[in-house]
Amino acid sequence: MPTDTQTKATWRKELRIFVYWFVGALVVALIAMFFTLWVYVKSPQDAWRFWKMSVPIALSQSLTYIQAVVVYLLFVLARSLVRTFRKRRWKGLARGFALKVLLPVFLIWSFIRIVDVYRYSESFEYAWDTTVENQQPHIQDLHAIDGKLRGMHLFDLEDDSTDLALLNAQNVEWLTFVPYIGQNVYNKPPEYVGIDSSWTQRRFESMEHRMEMLAPYRFKVMLKPHIWLQQTPDGTWRSDIAMNSEAEWETWFDFYTDYILMYASMAEQLGFEMFCIGTELHATVAQQPERWKTLISQIKETYTGKLVYAANWSDNLDDVSFWEELDYIGIQAYYPIAEGSNPELGELEAGWQAHAEHLQELSERYNKPILFTEIGYKSTPDAATRPWEWVQPSHRFYKRVSHKTQALSYQAFFNVIWPKPWFAGAILWQWNPGSNSDGKNNRFTIKGKPALNVVARGFSEPVTP
Repeated sequence: MPTDTQTKATWRKELRIFVYWFVGALVVALIAMFFTLWVYVKSPQDAWRFWKMSVPIALSQSLTYIQAVVVYLLFVLARSLVRTFRKRRWKGLARGFALKVLLPVFLIWSFIRIVDVYRYSESFEYAWDTTVENQQPHIQDLHAIDGKLRGMHLFDLEDDSTDLALLNAQNVEWLTFVPYIGQNVYNKPPEYVGIDSSWTQRRFESMEHRMEMLAPYRFKVMLKPHIWLQQTPDGTWRSDIAMNSEAEWETWFDFYTDYILMYASMAEQLGFEMFCIGTELHATVAQQPERWKTLISQIKETYTGKLVYAANWSDNLDDVSFWEELDYIGIQAYYPIAEGSNPELGELEAGWQAHAEHLQELSERYNKPILFTEIGYKSTPDAATRPWEWVQPSHRFYKRVSHKTQALSYQAFFNVIWPKPWFAGAILWQWNPGSNSDGKNNRFTIKGKPALNVVARGFSEPVTP
């Protein structure tokens, strides 16, 4: 019978082992993240830059620590099996392996299967119509006929052009690339010392390679930089970015201007048809209108294509004082169009009708067409109630998949907003080449889901006045 002192010593030893494995797992995971980024971006400097942006985000996620605990538990399991083997040899090891490994794996597998039966239990019959697909080897350029952008945000484009052919077949004509600009926190300017020229050259070469891949399909391109906040205390995000003094504002705009002019120059050199000067930066726009107008003048000296600013739908769009300086009124259009889960088409259409009048008034007031710089719906039953919300890792274990809600939400958009004469088009969120195409997920992607065919049909014909 162990004494209290021995028991405490045992617990302290086990605690030390836990800490070693827990911390070690975190360190190894972060190192692996860096090398994964290195392989992906093919540059240690770029990998280091993205790694520094990604680490605070990873450390803010509970899943990161759960994974570290799992590593420790695997160690405990292996240690237990080794001890069993030493005591009872092969027979004991076989029994221990069955009870400690096979049985838990079977129970976990059974649990996942039961969850999947629940998550994929929706009954939605959809007749896929392939006749609406583009049969040409390149885009039809319907934009030249009706002036409407048929677009998609495209991420992680690799050398395989399979997804480009698929997007072309679905009548997508515009692709949007999103380079990220890192900033630590919303209320302090970055410690900025200028843009490294070698990094700029690598970014240019990467974009140039993408354009070479797009050339056979004749896709049009918009470049749309986003600021990526590495820390988001109290739910703050890029729309909240605001400085505390004129000196800080000066530093922030020097930082932002350098990056935007660099990307504007890149867009000009590579022939991008459109450039987005900013995305969801409401506080900066509302508080520093003159600085933004100065920036726009500088951009126009560098870039000769179409210009847009992407304002968040929930902001006061009249706070943007420079709509007249741009070609479009850009809106990140995550409008709620339903009050509950599993809405029918009529409710979704009514939801869009409630926003259409305001959008028309906005277009007429500034004499500019409305462009949805983002619009997207997850494949979840509540996708139309809070479209802006991201899918969380925990949703994998309880959130049902609803291809119907996603498809109907897009159909309502095409029925109500798409034909309007003041509406200039939409850039859908989002498409990741190489991702699963079976549709068995509740993410924003429409790949492998009925919504893909809904979009193909909506994009397939020019809109007549």
